[in-house]
Amino acid sequence: MKKSDLDKALALLGEVAVSIYAPTHKRAPENQADPILLKNLVSQAEEQILKLGDKRQMGPVLENLEAAFNSINFDHTSDGIALLVSETGFHTFNLSHSPNEQVSVGKDFSVAELAKTLSKSWEYHLLVLSESPTRLFRGDRDSLQEIRGSFPIEHTGRGGAQGLPTDFGQRTSVVEDEEHRKFFRTVADALTHVQADEKLPLVITGVTRFQAFWADVAPSQAADLIIEGSYDFMSEAELIEKCWGEIEEHFRAENKKVIADLDSAKSQKRYAGGIAEVLEMATAGRIDTLVVSDDETANEEVEKAVRAVLESAGDVFFVPAKDLEHLAPMAARLRY
Repeated sequence: MKKSDLDKALALLGEVAVSIYAPTHKRAPENQADPILLKNLVSQAEEQILKLGDKRQMGPVLENLEAAFNSINFDHTSDGIALLVSETGFHTFNLSHSPNEQVSVGKDFSVAELAKTLSKSWEYHLLVLSESPTRLFRGDRDSLQEIRGSFPIEHTGRGGAQGLPTDFGQRTSVVEDEEHRKFFRTVADALTHVQADEKLPLVITGVTRFQAFWADVAPSQAADLIIEGSYDFMSEAELIEKCWGEIEEHFRAENKKVIADLDSAKSQKRYAGGIAEVLEMATAGRIDTLVVSDDETANEEVEKAVRAVLESAGDVFFVPAKDLEHLAPMAARLRY
């Protein structure tokens, strides 16, 4: 799930806002019961909708709810699914975590589970530095999809496909190094365009020499994580098998930093803890970073706080309940 998907959900409008969340499964035979479960949740939503008006009045909402259900390909679901429906249309989202079953019909769409799946998606760009060619992938946890268009990029100049000069007196190593710098500047420009559309943490693989060239020509695009080694010509499956362990460790360490930041916020008197206090601060737009226990998404006040923080451009993280045992099930770092 992308940040733009969450932004899309926050921007949805409707007189009647229907939110349905359900756990699903990636493979048979577990996924065979998924349509039945979701259909039961859709029926519950229909009952709630008809309490607001008769079939004629609620016709557009009911039609869109049916269309949303029919649009799902149950052979290609993930760990969960979300349906957001109004009289103006619908959106469906695959979730990278298994949500609590939820049906709500009201004025606002429920977005806490969407924020949770975004928090746990661990999305990143994986740049595989190589002469032939450098490739770029978009990662979502332990899955990769190659980005094509401006990538892949092959080194076709001297020292690459064109070979090195053999003229007497030319220092081939100097020429080769400069040609590699030119090549990696081209790669850096292409990456800049990709990340202008979606800025994600950057993981870079490559041999030490190529990593050094990258650090030289693209200091503003330093890697969040460097994985040493040659990964040329590997498939997505081979790459993720080689790289996922280090990538997962990196993101888990980043989550620990979020918790540590809450601890420091306490000493700076920029901390709020507990659902009531956090909701008050969230409503006032004072929260910079909100951290929520995984167990709390079904709480209506948590839902309100998550929406308020997101609407005020704050960050939301969901973490295992044990990580917040020394703080509160919902805690925040304040802007002021």
